[in-house]
Amino acid sequence: MKAPLELVAHRVKYYEFVLRSVFKAIPVPIDKLHFVVGSSYQLTKEYNLDNYKLCATVTEHDAKKAGAEVVKQVASPLLSGLLYPGLQALDEEYLKCDFQFGGVDQASSIPQRPTRSLNQSAFHRERSSRTQSFTSQN
Repeated sequence: MKAPLELVAHRVKYYEFVLRSVFKAIPVPIDKLHFVVGSSYQLTKEYNLDNYKLCATVTEHDAKKAGAEVVKQVASPLLSGLLYPGLQALDEEYLKCDFQFGGVDQASSIPQRPTRSLNQSAFHRERSSRTQSFTSQN
């Protein structure tokens, strides 16, 4: 981890305060604005199973290509760098959003739409098979 969890918790509060203040000042309605902390769903059984399914469908080549703009390209990359783009795409699916806000440490990962489309198709394929098998059992 790049930062201790305690620091991340403080950053979450700070970002929420700043963004709400900015939106109120310009004035943008915030009545439908909803902040979600990743750990509230990323630690669930369903999220982890979907992550395993995603990992089983994405090749090393595709993971490196998807993370090319975000992850430092070295001869022997850490596994976390290969998983990162897929996890971001999975987050977007779980949040049902098209926008992510992150700290300065994540600034280069925000515009990566090609990564999402690559991993999203694998995720949708796996998710629909899971849904079909679940429905057929009931």
